[in-house]
Amino acid sequence: MTDDRIIHRIREQDAAGELPLPAPPEAVAELEAAVGHPMPPLLKRSYLEVADGGFGHWGEALSLTDTTYSFSDSRRLLEEYLGWRERPNYPPSVVPLLAWGCAIWSLVDYSTP
Repeated sequence: MTDDRIIHRIREQDAAGELPLPAPPEAVAELEAAVGHPMPPLLKRSYLEVADGGFGHWGEALSLTDTTYSFSDSRRLLEEYLGWRERPNYPPSVVPLLAWGCAIWSLVDYSTP
């Protein structure tokens, strides 16, 4: 399945238009600067072309700008990431993406696009 098809499928899942608007490029750039790596291409397209978080099959990706759509009462993605970075020996390229509940998270390693 191509990236274009995946983006199309994510949009199809939001037929009711419940997802937030796409994230501004500045929010992506701010996160990438903090992580020191570019956001993986498909994830970047999802944020810039589909929605600023809220997408995901069961969990919901954290927003780059707004916590209204947060599944876990979390902070913005950048703030959540910086909180995780405070842990000893935490790999700086690994970014939390979504909370499934019960302290279960999906993480993305930005050093391996």
